[in-house]
Amino acid sequence: MDPLDLLWIVLFVGILILIEIGYYVTRAIWNPEKREIKKRLRILAASRLEDPEIDIVRKKSLSGISWLRRILTDFPLTDKILLLIDQSGLKLNVAIFVLISLAMAATGLLIGSFLNLGSLVLYQSLVQIGWRFF
Repeated sequence: MDPLDLLWIVLFVGILILIEIGYYVTRAIWNPEKREIKKRLRILAASRLEDPEIDIVRKKSLSGISWLRRILTDFPLTDKILLLIDQSGLKLNVAIFVLISLAMAATGLLIGSFLNLGSLVLYQSLVQIGWRFF
């Protein structure tokens, strides 16, 4: 390797490091998250004068449909799915999550059948489902 090529590489890495340092310094000085938190606290303080009762407890809903809610309460994996949704921070209920999962599985099976992989996908999914319950 030519020493001039090594010099260009070191120069490039040095400039890259200087740009990163500059970015972090400006980010520390003008922190947008800090401004957003201050803004939210001001709004919260102003709204507290108007509305004395603030509910910060997250509402957990399995479904808006009563018969589907009864089915989901009997389903053994509902608690794990609810925990997964809570940890992800999504604003949807378990019924919507299950519906999206089933729609994606059906779409994958449909695409697999168009590609002549349907039986492979079906057998693999049946094996995985059977493996979990036995």
